[in-house]
Amino acid sequence: MPFYIVCTDADTGEALYHRADTCDARDLTYMRASASMPLFSRIVEVDGYHLSDGGTADSIPLAWFREQGYTRNVIVLTRPDGYRKSPSSPAMNALLRLSLRNYPALVRALENRHIGYNKTLDEIAAAEQSEEVLVLRPSRDLHLSRIEKDPDKLLEMYNLGRE
Repeated sequence: MPFYIVCTDADTGEALYHRADTCDARDLTYMRASASMPLFSRIVEVDGYHLSDGGTADSIPLAWFREQGYTRNVIVLTRPDGYRKSPSSPAMNALLRLSLRNYPALVRALENRHIGYNKTLDEIAAAEQSEEVLVLRPSRDLHLSRIEKDPDKLLEMYNLGRE
């Protein structure tokens, strides 16, 4: 089964999709880029690209999979129904501009991430009504941080997922 990795091209701010066929060192480098967190991780260089977290440019790649011809998609969300992403604070945006000053397109993508994310959530809601997608999401918000380390909270999220 094809396995795709989405990264954000730090030079353009656009999503880049990589098909991982072998899980060799090159594919693993794309995975590392896709999982990197802006501000906490270095930009990953591979195949002439400067890459970062794939969720910046395309958090939920439903449109891309539709473009590839997939007509039935399973979407796993980490937030409950009704969640909407808020804009980053001005202080966070200033920190992004300072820390990522060599990548202005990536900064713009990060500053506008909430717009694309919320638009995709609207598209998912419509597709869910027409049974075009199967959405798995938590039934309630457990208020986990992106870098949650509390084993009890993580176990609670795991058990909620199992439910």
